[in-house]
Amino acid sequence: MAEVIVRPQYRFNMVFTGLADVDSYDFVRKYEKYAHLNGWRDELTVAHFELHLRTPALNWYTQLETKTITWTELRQLFLDAFPFKLNASNHGRNLFTKRQLDDESLIAHYWSMEKLYYRLNSEMREEEFIEIVISSMNNENRMMAATLP
Repeated sequence: MAEVIVRPQYRFNMVFTGLADVDSYDFVRKYEKYAHLNGWRDELTVAHFELHLRTPALNWYTQLETKTITWTELRQLFLDAFPFKLNASNHGRNLFTKRQLDDESLIAHYWSMEKLYYRLNSEMREEEFIEIVISSMNNENRMMAATLP
């Protein structure tokens, strides 16, 4: 059976190098959206991924056995290999300084805080995290949370 080359209908101009201060999670999220918009199955999502990598990330990718890998497996390997670590220079992303925006729903705010929490790879206890989330909420939601049992 001849291999079919599928040209993307939508373009994705981002590349990932793996160098410091690059958010691997956001890169993957945007790449997945691109693959979805193009209607790609798992195999095509994996096959096109390397086209958006540059050294040193491309070197990492070429060491993988990708013939039988699923996108879910590749995604996890990639995020494990290129974890995004927050630091003081990442303005607006720090778990300890983020505040809920006026037009941001409570659930969206919580999920963004949880994403930051997992990126920190910290030993923070869950209770500490919840305290930080509550303190980061807008006044209305903070008052509502205070009334919960």
